[in-house]
Amino acid sequence: MTLETKLKLTAAGAAALAMLAFNLPAKADPIFDTTKQFTVNGTNSPDSFSNPGNMTGGSTLDGGALQLTTTIVPTGLPDQSEWIVFHYQTTDGALSQPSQDWSLNQLGVPVLVPVDFIGDFTQFSGPDGPLDQTVSIFHQTLMSNPVPGGTGNGEGTLGFSAAFPAGPLGNLGAFTNPFSQVTNAFGTTDIEDFTQALEFKPQTSVGGVPEPSTWTLALMGFGLMAFATRFARKRPSARIA
Repeated sequence: MTLETKLKLTAAGAAALAMLAFNLPAKADPIFDTTKQFTVNGTNSPDSFSNPGNMTGGSTLDGGALQLTTTIVPTGLPDQSEWIVFHYQTTDGALSQPSQDWSLNQLGVPVLVPVDFIGDFTQFSGPDGPLDQTVSIFHQTLMSNPVPGGTGNGEGTLGFSAAFPAGPLGNLGAFTNPFSQVTNAFGTTDIEDFTQALEFKPQTSVGGVPEPSTWTLALMGFGLMAFATRFARKRPSARIA
């Protein structure tokens, strides 16, 4: 193979490498910082406590009486909105008692970019799954679960906009004084689970810029192309047997 042929192949490979680099999908920055924790404060849920919660996966709260599972669910819409879903489940018995004041709050949920808070949804469950809600507890709209993949119904508000800067969010949660407002709405005291889903979207589109590794591939490709072109011009008649 001649040096000229090798240089042509090198240039072609470099061009392909550069094109591959610029055609790699850009990775958008996430809304939430999943490496950090937040604080969960509970009142009679089933006891009163203040414990750290994980941004994804499971967390053990209230000395093991309550389990929290946190899930981040992208909506798949162009606005890059995401739901963060907090699912609380007791390990033994009811979530609270009718005569008790009740609350569950998430404090300091970490967001990486300025966001708009655009929706919320709450849902209560019993031993057999989500309870059918026909009466509003928090004075919101009754609706089917709006979280992608979610089931059952509850209540919430969609389509509003409240701006928050990047960093830990303020107090987000729910309360009833007393818990009988919940038990009376469902006609049972056998309530074991509570789900709160909060929807956020970035105030400006995130991502769209190639990651450092992508830029590295592109620069390598263009560097090889420049080298191959210049070397070929210097020695147009060189041959390798």
